[in-house]
Amino acid sequence: MSEELSLNTVDGKPIKMMVGLAWDPNEEKWGNLDTNIKVHNLDLSCAVLTESMQVKDLITPDNPMRDAYKDKIFHAGDNLSGGADFEDEEIRVDFSRLDDDIHGLAFVVSANNKIKFENVKNGECAFNNAQTLHSFLTVSLDDIPGQHRIVGIAKRTKSGWALQEAKVDVNALDEYIIEKALGEAAV
Repeated sequence: MSEELSLNTVDGKPIKMMVGLAWDPNEEKWGNLDTNIKVHNLDLSCAVLTESMQVKDLITPDNPMRDAYKDKIFHAGDNLSGGADFEDEEIRVDFSRLDDDIHGLAFVVSANNKIKFENVKNGECAFNNAQTLHSFLTVSLDDIPGQHRIVGIAKRTKSGWALQEAKVDVNALDEYIIEKALGEAAV
């Protein structure tokens, strides 16, 4: 785990954060023939954590839970190919609106279609101030050995919220497996 980065403004209030997953489709050349675009489906998910770091809910592109977390945690939806002008998938969090029983958020990137992250072109996950777009942390996806990794964890502190980069590999996007991996990583 890396050092904690404060997610509070100068006056101590928590910011609104945007976590963005971005990647480019890979181009393949077939001799002198035109370029073939090979798209990849990456996903960004968010595990909502209790005080004991148990998974309360799992927000995914397939299950964005917009009604349950209205104005608190918003998943913008699934992108199946990458290559957008800005972020391909994003989750926005308003820390000032989170319920008192939420003590952490673990952000997970996943590769679908059996692609390896090392074969994804320009893959990264960026943690930004949603209002100023100032970047707190950018995580490259190049060195992920499996299909899923927790890349960042936001945790409630005595003075607000803090963000840490994480390199916690999980073998499935599953609540129990995420809890177990977080426990073993002593998060």
